[in-house]
Amino acid sequence: MRASTEQVREIGERAREVIGGSVEVEEWEIAVMHRTQHAECCRVSWLQGDIDAMTEALRVRILPELEQVHGFCSVSLLVNRSSGLGCVTTAWESRAAMEASRAQAGNMRSLAASEARGDIVDVHEFELAFAHLHVAHGARSLRLGPIRP
Repeated sequence: MRASTEQVREIGERAREVIGGSVEVEEWEIAVMHRTQHAECCRVSWLQGDIDAMTEALRVRILPELEQVHGFCSVSLLVNRSSGLGCVTTAWESRAAMEASRAQAGNMRSLAASEARGDIVDVHEFELAFAHLHVAHGARSLRLGPIRP
């Protein structure tokens, strides 16, 4: 990851030129990544709190329950320890499956926030244009660069 710093900077600059706005680059740790199949849409939840407790809640209590929900495809938890932010993304085989899971997902999200002694910051649902994040086996972190208008 560190060896790619210059390449990432150049890609970010090109993206900024095409889209406009500014580019922020942050390093996030991959705390949980579990995939069963490719998906059509996703729900992204931002939580603030104790990162270790959030990770443990997702791995031990929430993931087994998620695996039983119809249409569930994958979950990932990316964390930024310096800010105490976690980004949980669940992917779903269809919009209907995602919509049907809203109440159950809300309960799971509340559980994670409670166990992390934190808060739910934001939740959004999206269609997926590209649903596969290539992460090298054993990778523990990645660099993200949101483009802000």
